[in-house]
Amino acid sequence: MKRNSLEPRPAAIAAPDGFRLVWKITFALLCVLLVPLLWFPLAKINAQYTVTINEGFNAYSESAAGSGATLYGAPPHYAYANYPPVSFHLIGWLGKLTGDVNLAGRWISFLAILAIAACSALIVRCYTNSWRYSAYAALCWLIWLGAFDVVRVGYNDPHVLGVAVSMAALYCFVRDPESARGLISAALFAPSLFIKQSLFPFPLAVALQLFLTSRRRLAMWMGTAIGVCRAAA
Repeated sequence: MKRNSLEPRPAAIAAPDGFRLVWKITFALLCVLLVPLLWFPLAKINAQYTVTINEGFNAYSESAAGSGATLYGAPPHYAYANYPPVSFHLIGWLGKLTGDVNLAGRWISFLAILAIAACSALIVRCYTNSWRYSAYAALCWLIWLGAFDVVRVGYNDPHVLGVAVSMAALYCFVRDPESARGLISAALFAPSLFIKQSLFPFPLAVALQLFLTSRRRLAMWMGTAIGVCRAAA
């Protein structure tokens, strides 16, 4: 995983005409497959009903945060906030501006899905320097989600937003692990855990990589993450 930030990216290899035709056909087929998979979940974003019971829980907590209520000030009685606070306050604030926290949460979730696709493409490009592989990676994520976990598309739930922030942090580390971007990754991993508490595999993998390659950079990276966590808390 370690890559010297001063090293050039791998040179893009020119594909023969036959391979370029195969790629064009592949992208065309993937785009045709993507449209019907995403059409219905996008069409229901404005629907005035909850997709699952979790949307009701999340909308309640977002509304409470948007109105200034204290989510974690006392032990729960009839309901509890099942996620950390960042997404509740963000979506609650946006919902207060738009007038509908559930709709705001659904759009944030959909934009997060696109952000995950973009980060996947950028990470693949770091290692291949190929727009074809990058676009293929992004399309595979979007198609997989639409085919196997369609409820996540346009769904008011903090999980996808947390994954998007975690993916952005991973890209910052992969792009330039020995530069300031490596510390930016720590600053992004920290809030991702305040969006969804179970999103620790990527930061754990980065910490292990730094432990194996540079204890000094690991200490700086951990210090940055702890500082951001303290600020968020």
